[in-house]
Amino acid sequence: MKKILFILPLLLTACGTIFSGSTQTISFDSNVKDVKIYVNGQQVCTQVPCSIDVDRESSPLIVMAKRDGYKDGMANIKSKINPTAWFNVLWLYGSFSAATTDYAMGGLWKYTQDGVYINMELENMKHAELQKFRKNSQIRAFSLFNYKDLQMEAALHQNGEYTKALSELTGLSAKELHPTIIESRTEVSLAHNLTGLN
Repeated sequence: MKKILFILPLLLTACGTIFSGSTQTISFDSNVKDVKIYVNGQQVCTQVPCSIDVDRESSPLIVMAKRDGYKDGMANIKSKINPTAWFNVLWLYGSFSAATTDYAMGGLWKYTQDGVYINMELENMKHAELQKFRKNSQIRAFSLFNYKDLQMEAALHQNGEYTKALSELTGLSAKELHPTIIESRTEVSLAHNLTGLN
C-alpha cells in the first residue's frame, strides 16, 4: 500500500504536459483562397486551409493574413492556464515539481482557440460590395459559432431559434437551409456553402 501511495503522485506529475503535450495544433481558414498566414511575424502557411503546431506559451499569438488586393486580416489568440495542469496544483505531493515541469514544458498553458477563420476584405470596395461583404461576414460568423445547434435543428427538421436567425441573415427558408446544414460536415464548410469562397 505504501508503494502505491508513493508511486501515484509520480504518475500524476506534469499532468498538463503528459495529457496535453507542450504543443497545440491550430488550424487557419478564410473566405479567400491563397491567403498567406503569419504568426508572430513569421510566415507559417502559403495558403489556407492549413494547420500548424505551436509551442504552448503564456503570451498570445498574433495572426496576420495577407493576399494581394486584400486588406490584411488580423486575429489574436489568447493563452490561458491549461485546466489539466490544475490537477498538479490540487495534488498535495506532486504540486510543486509537477507545476514547475508543466511550466517549463509549456503544459501549463493552452491557447483559447484551436481554429482561426479570417474574413478577408477586398481593397477599395464599392458601397454595394462592402454591404455584401459585411452581410456574408455575419453569415459566416453565425455559422461558425452556432454550427452544432444548427445541425441539431436541421436533423430534427425544426425551425428553431438558430435556424430562424440564419433565415433572417440569408433570406432563405428553413426548408432551403436544412439540406445545406446537414450536408456541411464542418463549421467552415457550412460558412463556405452559404456564402461561397473567393
